[in-house]
Amino acid sequence: MSLLPSTSPAGQRPPTRIADVIAGIGAILIGLFFLIFAFEIDQEAGQSGGPRLVPLIASAALVIIGLTLTGFAFLLAPAGGKQPGAALSAGAVLLAVGGLGYCALIWAFGYLPATLVAAPLGFMIFGCQGRRGAILPGLATAIISYLLFFELLGIYAPPGHLIDLSLLLT
Repeated sequence: MSLLPSTSPAGQRPPTRIADVIAGIGAILIGLFFLIFAFEIDQEAGQSGGPRLVPLIASAALVIIGLTLTGFAFLLAPAGGKQPGAALSAGAVLLAVGGLGYCALIWAFGYLPATLVAAPLGFMIFGCQGRRGAILPGLATAIISYLLFFELLGIYAPPGHLIDLSLLLT
């Protein structure tokens, strides 16, 4: 018995999981976006690892995850043979559009301003409501991740291309 059925019990191809396809394509696009930015990180000549290694690996992993999610959406039938509901599809679209919007904000204004906007919105997308549920944890996530990765570990912080607000932090 195969784990990847080619037909449904009625002899028809299983319906595609639209939400997974949208989320997979979003992951691929976000991974490609960050892959492009990873190559902007300065690399010393002859250095095999360096500061761009982890962003390259993470970006490639996101692309592979997106390809896998999209591929399995076409191969696997949804549980119970039913198409996912509209709410799930809308949530997947919202996450994909939000992820691409986050990438655009990072490009335009840099990591910290983009994350200060995107993290609370991410908490709201996943169901947290109000100041205690979405805004404060989102702001704390943005500030703590900035301090941990860019200040403490010294990882390259992408500058904004439209307005470089990182100049205010130095």
